[in-house]
Amino acid sequence: MTIPVKGHVRDATSGTGLEGVPVSNCEHVVRTDSDGRYALEVSPGGR
Repeated sequence: MTIPVKGHVRDATSGTGLEGVPVSNCEHVVRTDSDGRYALEVSPGGR
């Protein structure tokens, strides 16, 4: 069983989404899209 996790990485000053930022669940790495959004899955009790 996995849990879907979604998020948005933004510039702290302008609030603009940041493209290409690596996001990890300690097992897989995804990069944010052109709007700063990402999605990945995590295992319950995982790191």
